[in-house]
Amino acid sequence: QRRDRLGGFGMEFDAHGSFNGSALSVPVTRMLPERISVIAAESLDRMSPSLRGSLEKVVDEMGTRSATAQGLGSVITTVKRMMHTDQRLYVARSDRHVNGILKVGRKKLFIRQGGSGRMAEIDPLCVLDFYVHESVQRGGIGKQLFEHMLSREAAQPHMLGYDRPSPKLIGFLRKHYNLANYEPQANNFVVFAEYFKHGSSLPAGSRPAPAPPGYSAGPSLDANDVGATRAPPRQPYADMHLQQQQQQQQQRLLPGTG
Repeated sequence: QRRDRLGGFGMEFDAHGSFNGSALSVPVTRMLPERISVIAAESLDRMSPSLRGSLEKVVDEMGTRSATAQGLGSVITTVKRMMHTDQRLYVARSDRHVNGILKVGRKKLFIRQGGSGRMAEIDPLCVLDFYVHESVQRGGIGKQLFEHMLSREAAQPHMLGYDRPSPKLIGFLRKHYNLANYEPQANNFVVFAEYFKHGSSLPAGSRPAPAPPGYSAGPSLDANDVGATRAPPRQPYADMHLQQQQQQQQQRLLPGTG
């Protein structure tokens, strides 16, 4: 197999509408006109059936490979799962290969701040999926994809949330952006300590929140500890919020309080 002029192998396509051995109604170069193209979830409903069907084959294949590489129990990036969300998918390609994907979207999170132990409700832009094809890893494609996303989203790495980041992503962030310190969270999102140090103790749009009953964050980790300790299982935001309301109601009923 011959490496193309941008150094990519990835998932091969051609000008006649073939992708990874399957025929597409719309060629990849028409679906993804730029070397890094952005697919906004809100645009999927407006696409023709042939365009969305062709895009589905490309995105779903890359999403499946991402889930396999990360050892996930289910595929988290597909066209159908993106529909009716605010997510955006960045797709990197070279002359004849699709090389990587990066999906972002906003999430409302309860995050415990390290040191103070305070809980904050925040809604950062989050990295939800990040995958570069194995044949082109360590070739700079992941950095190009990430930097393109940062530029278009007007974002900074330390102000993002990261959904269940893999050890590779943790290492990537440490190497390129000097991000390492974070507090393990019940929801398995990583928000680096620099998020709360930027400007003020709480970012704009966030508010302090009491820790939900039974919440335990565990010891603080840095990037060198990745793989040794896993964050506790997810606890849905709605459940946390309900528990807080119940706890506050019980406190108001106690004599001598309020």
